Amino acid sequence: MMPESMTTGLEALSSGWFVLCLLGIISIWAWTLIIGTALQLRALSGPGSSVRSSLAATAEELLRGHADFCARIAAGPLRKRLRQRVIRTRIEAGLHGISANVGTVLLLASLAPLLGLLGTVEGMIVTFKALAIHGNADNTALTEGISKALVTTQGGLLVAIPSLLAGGVLFRKVRKARNSLRVMALRAVAAEASPPRSPAGANLQGGMQ
Repeated sequence: MMPESMTTGLEALSSGWFVLCLLGIISIWAWTLIIGTALQLRALSGPGSSVRSSLAATAEELLRGHADFCARIAAGPLRKRLRQRVIRTRIEAGLHGISANVGTVLLLASLAPLLGLLGTVEGMIVTFKALAIHGNADNTALTEGISKALVTTQGGLLVAIPSLLAGGVLFRKVRKARNSLRVMALRAVAAEASPPRSPAGANLQGGMQ
C-alpha cells in the first residue's frame, strides 16, 4: 500500500495533467509564431531593392489605372502625395500579418501563467479533498500535495517568461521595420520625382571642380 503522502501528491499532480498539456500546446504555438516572425523580419531587413521595387510597382500600377484623373489634376505634387499614401498603405498591409503574430505571442505569454495558477488551485482543492477523505491532516501529505500542485504554476511561468521576452523583442523589431520601410518608400518617391540631371550640367559641374 502506498504512503498517504505519496497518494495525495499523485492525486494533485494527476489533476493538473490537462493544464500541463495546454501549456505544452501554448508553448509550441508561441514558439512557432516567434520563429516564423523572426524569419519574416530577417527577410525584410535584408537588401531593400526587391521590397522597394515591389512597393514602387504597386504605386505605379495604381497610378496607371487612374491616368486620366492624374492628367486632369496637373499631377505634380498631388501625384507624389498619392504615391506616398499608396506605398504607406502597402507597407501597413504587408506588416499586418507580422504584427498580428506578435500580438498573439504576447497574448499567449499572458495566458500561460493564469492557466498554471488555475492548475495549482485545482491541485490544492484535490489535495484538501484527499486529506478530508483520509481523515488525517498529515503535514507530510499536505506539503507533498501542495508541492505537486505548484508544478503547473512553475510550468506556466516557464512558458510565459521566454515568450514574453521574445514577443517584446519582436514588437520593437516590427516597429523598427515599419519606420525603415516608410523612410525607404519616401526616399524612393523623392528620387523618382526629382528631375534627372542633364549631361551638359554634369559636365559643367565637373569642369568647375
